Amino acid sequence: MPSSALTPLTLTQRAELAAWLQLHAHSLLEPVRAALQQHSALCDALLGSRRQRSQMLVQLRGALGVDASSERRNGAAFPSAAAQSERSHPKSRRRRLELAIERSERMLVWHKELSQKHRRKLRATRSKLMQMPDDLERGPHFNDPAGNHYDY
Repeated sequence: MPSSALTPLTLTQRAELAAWLQLHAHSLLEPVRAALQQHSALCDALLGSRRQRSQMLVQLRGALGVDASSERRNGAAFPSAAAQSERSHPKSRRRRLELAIERSERMLVWHKELSQKHRRKLRATRSKLMQMPDDLERGPHFNDPAGNHYDY
């Protein structure tokens, strides 16, 4: 039975594959052509600079629907994580002010929802505390393990 381990392509083999792909791209099915082009881009990125590898990993994660935890945390939950188009600094003062207003409105809504969430959690915690019986095992005089004496 042949080995299932994949052997990497040499630079010569990759060059031959790229040349063949250019010659025969029109006769290939679209999914096959796309797969070969993606394979070529992946190989270029893996053999290229650190930045190319990083960009390729971001694209792969995006294609698979995998977000880094910081992207999930900042993008979905926190409104100041601006869209890519908003990261550029607009030249127009009017546009900058419009974006500042939009951001402030998003922040206002987000903080209001966060405040309500904390208020509900506080109410639930207080309710649980009120339903609990007093600590009977402590009694009127309680000594903690450090030897301190407390009167209740």
